[in-house]
Amino acid sequence: MRVRLFSWVAAALFSVLFVFPASGREAKMSAGGQPGGRSDSPPISVEDLPGIESASIVNLSVVTLDSATGDTLATRCSVTDGISVARYPYTYNLHYSYLGGYFYTEGTFSVLLYDGKVTIRAGHGFEYEPVITTVDISSDTTVTVELERFCDLRQAGWYPGDVHFHLAHEPGDYSLLPEDGIFIGLAEDLAVLNCLDNHTGFTGVPDPSSTPECIIYMTEERRSGVWGHYGLLGLQRLIEPVGSNWGPLLMEYADSTHLQSGAIVVAAHPVSSYDFNQIIVWPGSGIARELPVDMAFGKVDAFEVMTYSNAGECGVETDLWYRLLNCGFKLPGCGGTDALPNFIASFPIGAYRTYVNIPDKEFGFYEWIEGVAKGRTFVTNGPLYTEFHVDDKEAGDSIAVGELSYEFPVSIRVESVWPLTMAQVVINGEVAETVYPSSDPCVIDTTLYVEVNESSWVASRVYGENSGWLPVGEYLFAHTSPVYLNLQAQRIFKPEDAEYFVRWIDCLLDIVRRRDDWPCEADSVHAGTRLIEGRDYYQTLLGVPCDADDTCETPLPTPNVEISFMPNPLSSGTVIRFRAAGLEADQPHGTLDSYVNDAGLIDIRIYDAAGRVVRRLYRGKVHSDSFERYWDGKDDRGREVASGIYFCRAVTGDIRRSEKIVVVR
Repeated sequence: MRVRLFSWVAAALFSVLFVFPASGREAKMSAGGQPGGRSDSPPISVEDLPGIESASIVNLSVVTLDSATGDTLATRCSVTDGISVARYPYTYNLHYSYLGGYFYTEGTFSVLLYDGKVTIRAGHGFEYEPVITTVDISSDTTVTVELERFCDLRQAGWYPGDVHFHLAHEPGDYSLLPEDGIFIGLAEDLAVLNCLDNHTGFTGVPDPSSTPECIIYMTEERRSGVWGHYGLLGLQRLIEPVGSNWGPLLMEYADSTHLQSGAIVVAAHPVSSYDFNQIIVWPGSGIARELPVDMAFGKVDAFEVMTYSNAGECGVETDLWYRLLNCGFKLPGCGGTDALPNFIASFPIGAYRTYVNIPDKEFGFYEWIEGVAKGRTFVTNGPLYTEFHVDDKEAGDSIAVGELSYEFPVSIRVESVWPLTMAQVVINGEVAETVYPSSDPCVIDTTLYVEVNESSWVASRVYGENSGWLPVGEYLFAHTSPVYLNLQAQRIFKPEDAEYFVRWIDCLLDIVRRRDDWPCEADSVHAGTRLIEGRDYYQTLLGVPCDADDTCETPLPTPNVEISFMPNPLSSGTVIRFRAAGLEADQPHGTLDSYVNDAGLIDIRIYDAAGRVVRRLYRGKVHSDSFERYWDGKDDRGREVASGIYFCRAVTGDIRRSEKIVVVR
């Protein structure tokens, strides 16, 4: 393991003075200045600490044990003194400043501190009761902390993992290796770690530092500042380039990923911001703008419902997920932190995690990511689903029903160290049933009967109080992946969500059209065509012909007609100005007339967000570089249109140009 260097004396001195933010496992400094292994140097004595009275300094040694086996247990720990100042081991330990200050240990550690009261916290994932204890010490003291397992999901075939974190995110405070990830993973009780560090540590197989209890796989996160970020899990070969703002569409990376045996694609932090137009720079650069298009063509295997980088409260994003499910896609949910453990200011790996069921199979990495793709998952920052059945089916399963309606039982059991507030059954994005804890506030155990009259997806989510030290987030949350009910072979479908994605893709096309530095015309045509194909997919779901009849025979970002509005947004009407762009003033044919089709016409229409014609504004010949038309905010029948997003589209032969206009009533 390699980190920034601190001398042993300075480390102990700063720890006593509450300044040193000490670091991870015990190690020694090699001649080359890098730590590694246990120190052979004599321990630091109080006499080595100038200005500190001997009587006021004591050594606290802590041993963390599994209460059932008596073996030492790797843990996440915190030590605070009587004035709530975080203290860290004076030997080398990975430490972090978040959550009040925490560090990792393999089962033993020592801290120098003033005598008096000290609070020790130790935790090992979500299946052990964390321990918080306060002791009053006046001399060198050893404390044994025993952690008791209250739930063993591995016995039932459930294995927790993190689908997304980084060991080598620049610039970083530590220089970490895969074995450091394993050290943290064991302390957090994780079975699988997906480190998306691209070239760093990539081997194309589980890293050799993996153990039977914890597997780490160094793989790739494809980052685009426009299209979004995808985690490519289980790659045997990296796919280049690993990052660019525009670059190839993400669907091409998805295709290359699926050609590699067992590899899957995860939409990473799909809603990192609510500012759709904030491209290139974070957090808007992380939005999965291409995701609805890629879902239409089966390119994505799972969706990060929980991650530190989602913009939603507590890092939870269900709205976009539900909308995609409501368009008939089978899309499993997963949890990945996007944690940066090489930064001192970092939340932990695995605090948002994915539990994967591997029934009747021996645990392994590829079995785990196969379970993710099959939807045998739940995501959580604490609560544990020990049972979720729809009829007799589990998350990821499908049920074919020949009747027009279907009544079925939903069995739920959730256990938690911390109090739960409610569990809900969610059907097609709507809450169908809500249940509450009864005698035990940390357990919800129930069977409900619900009925559906249409094809549906059925899942469960649970909320709780984050009253503990160990969990991350403003509240406790867990969510299963769905079970899918297919009634009379009908697709799961909510028209309003298909319309939402038509508008989504229109907004993305608007971003694409504004780009003026495409490397070549073919790139522009390819990107625009694939996006329009995705838009047409949702348009087809709606059963409404695509009135816009959009094509991409010419480059999107270099139109020869510009459109502007005054005002925009509008409440009653707006002046729409059209101008020929990119023409030299002395060109004899530098007018709109020189760009019209064979009939000498320009066609101007207003479309709604679903691509339907609202108003045929003008069709005729023009003879100047610019002209204006007035739209009174009404449709072809003279009725005022509703508030919302609309598009003004000008078509002149092979030239097409659209601009967004907002109506506010």
